Amino acid sequence: MTERNDEVAEAARRLQEGVARINEDFARLGHTQIHTTAALRDFFAGFMTNGDTVAKAVEEKRCIREPIGCGEALLNEDGSRRFDSFPDRDTAQLYEAEWQITGLCPNCQDRVQATAEELADECCGNSPCTCEEEPAF
Repeated sequence: MTERNDEVAEAARRLQEGVARINEDFARLGHTQIHTTAALRDFFAGFMTNGDTVAKAVEEKRCIREPIGCGEALLNEDGSRRFDSFPDRDTAQLYEAEWQITGLCPNCQDRVQATAEELADECCGNSPCTCEEEPAF
C-alpha cells in the first residue's frame, strides 16, 4: 500500500508542477489562470483522495486528504488557528491564499515546495526548469 501511495503522491506532484507551468505560460501571454486548471485539479484530487477536493477542504477548514495533503484541521478544538507562528502578517496571508488554491496546510505547502526545489536541483537548478531535457510527464 505504501508503494501505491508513493506512486500517487509522485503523480500528484508532477500534475501540480504541470498545472503551474500551464498557468505561467498563460500569464506570459497576458491571461489570468485558466478555469480548467481548477477543474482538473479538483478532478485529480478527488480521484487520488477518494472524493476529497480543494473546495471541500477549504469549506471544512482543513488540509486536503492524503496522499496529497495530511487532512488535518486548520483550527484547534477551541477555534484558534493551529498555524499561527508566521514571521509576519504578509507571510500568513500568502500561506492562506495558497491554501485557498491548493487545499494544502502550511506544513504540506512547505513539503511540496521542498520537493519542487529538490527536483530543480536534480535538473538544471532553475525553478521552473530552463534546461533542454524533456519533462518527466
